[in-house]
Amino acid sequence: MTKTELARLALLQLGVISSGETPTDADSADMIATYDRYYAELVERRLASWSAATIPDRIAEHVARIVGNRMRSQFFGERRLAAEVMADEKLAERPLLEQLREPKTEARTKADYF
Repeated sequence: MTKTELARLALLQLGVISSGETPTDADSADMIATYDRYYAELVERRLASWSAATIPDRIAEHVARIVGNRMRSQFFGERRLAAEVMADEKLAERPLLEQLREPKTEARTKADYF
């Protein structure tokens, strides 16, 4: 899944857009920027094994939920405590972490042959 597709999925999950609607360029850009920050965090935590540009389908819904959670206040004007945002993110991150722990069958392995 591309970043643009991920942004659309996150906006759909939040209810900002409905099926068949196209997000605004600004909304997509905000979601993509939020994804980029989250991806950097995953890299730092050594959890990201994919390129930033292409999100694996098996984890896309989980990542979209986390990114959407981070953007929820912006779209709905909610005042949320940082602790609430973090608690919601931890719940959303559980299935993502489970997926990331599973063996990666699509990953290539570098091997040296003698």
